[in-house]
Amino acid sequence: MKIGDIVYFKIKCKAHYCKKGGSYFYYFDVDKPYLLDGLHGNSCTITNLNDNTSHFITDMSIKLFSEKEYKYKTRKNKLKRIILTNN
Repeated sequence: MKIGDIVYFKIKCKAHYCKKGGSYFYYFDVDKPYLLDGLHGNSCTITNLNDNTSHFITDMSIKLFSEKEYKYKTRKNKLKRIILTNN
């Protein structure tokens, strides 16, 4: 993966953010695209393309797919469903 790539989450993840006066959880969706903004070893910064929020992610190789890997995974899952429903 390189800066400027579109990435997707492999697994559901959440982040806990603290704000003045409280805190909240931010949930990352496996089907939403994120823009890879920066690389820092096995960590990165991403931007949610739907709401323009920026996030710092650790262990990115475990949590993120490249767009090409994501399309392959979703195509493979669709084929599995078709095969299972036709048998």
